[in-house]
Amino acid sequence: MEKKPRLRRKIDQFVLMFMCRCKLFLRGLRSGGLGQERVARKKIYVHIGTHKTGTTSIQDFMRRHTRLLEKCGILVPRSGTHKWRKGHHNIAWDIRSDPLLEPGCGGVDDLICELRAADESVALISSEDFEYLVQYPNELRQFHARLLGAGYEPIYLIFFRNKTDYMKSLRLELKKQAIDEPLDWFESEIREHRRILVNGDWYYDFDYDRFLNNWKAAVGESVLAFDYDRACASPGLLPFFFETVGASKEVIAASGSSPRLNISKTGRA
Repeated sequence: MEKKPRLRRKIDQFVLMFMCRCKLFLRGLRSGGLGQERVARKKIYVHIGTHKTGTTSIQDFMRRHTRLLEKCGILVPRSGTHKWRKGHHNIAWDIRSDPLLEPGCGGVDDLICELRAADESVALISSEDFEYLVQYPNELRQFHARLLGAGYEPIYLIFFRNKTDYMKSLRLELKKQAIDEPLDWFESEIREHRRILVNGDWYYDFDYDRFLNNWKAAVGESVLAFDYDRACASPGLLPFFFETVGASKEVIAASGSSPRLNISKTGRA
């Protein structure tokens, strides 16, 4: 499927928000009180798509199989995606006031509206740029509170890969963004600071315990961390991921034959 032009994407978002607000209005009428929230708390999985851990492949599958996921009660929100088959980058950009923010493609407010209107008991969002939010604890805490206020229990998912492959793949990926530092610079930064920091706030933490502790300090213990290399070995990254979020056997089986995307020269996604 071709990527939607920017104007059409903005029109789609406008229509989506209109439909969500109508749905919430009618639901309020039926319940006898406008704005009344459901008692049962739902779940939202927030995939902190650390770079070079198969995130592009996960997002592509989510988008191509949105209907199949909805059949098993998992919503993949449209709000926050500025291009077809991409992640919810606009949500991450909105949270940290990134200049890349596309206002017409849905930010946090639109996501909350879509979640409130959803019939599904589970929602799933994913973005590589959620990784940078570990530097923005106050903003992350506020986002977490808004999800709770919408009636959702946030659960954060993250994959960590072995640091040698991660460094090599990250270096190749940053090269595509015109950040072409030599290998010994990467090695020195990781050895001295246990992280790579470029382009202002592009932050890649190689101290995984530190990353988890900082994230948990903002949102609590609702963080699930997994070994990327082990998941890739068996049962495969995508089947492991979708089994974790409670997808159906049909979804898990389909994910096992899904193509790997954005594979680096190291031979891994």
